[in-house]
Amino acid sequence: MVPCDTDECRAFDQKMSGLILSGFAATLGGGALTGPKVPLILRNLIGVGLATAPVTVPIVTDIIENMTPGRAATLSRAGSLGVSTISKLGESGFVGTLANGVKISAGFEKIGSTLGVNISYIESAVRGTFNFGKLESNAVNLAKSEGVSTLVIRAVNVINDKVAQFLTKAGYSAEKVVDKFGRETVNYVKTIKVGQ
Repeated sequence: MVPCDTDECRAFDQKMSGLILSGFAATLGGGALTGPKVPLILRNLIGVGLATAPVTVPIVTDIIENMTPGRAATLSRAGSLGVSTISKLGESGFVGTLANGVKISAGFEKIGSTLGVNISYIESAVRGTFNFGKLESNAVNLAKSEGVSTLVIRAVNVINDKVAQFLTKAGYSAEKVVDKFGRETVNYVKTIKVGQ
């Protein structure tokens, strides 16, 4: 579940809570719908649904329309990496937080039988709380679940020398990249053959 951290999100949550609680009440009350009060209970539940429909139907429709196949795939892939909350979700990338509080920004690309995981940002509030090996293992499991034969993990624009040394020791290769403005950056790349 993604926690609400904006006023817009909280407002949406309040609007949806009535509909969700009504559905929950109907589900719990389903077993108790016997006896002479059944028509009255059903009529009231239908009335609640119809009363909230002008507000909730456009909201639910908007959610469904905005959850494109790309965003749905990105959300699923982020979860497979171990992300517990998402603050921004795009067609092929996300910004989120792992269960241990580490903030991460990453993107995905699938070309043929290759899955690319491009990590552009990682921030750990407490030194030593980030386990890159676990993230790599989760990425391998994600690649297996998608049926690809090759996984390419790329740490984009690495500027910290300690991180560069760590990635080199972990088997990542430095790849110099020149952007359209002529600035040179270094990515660290590891290609893993995925066994099915």
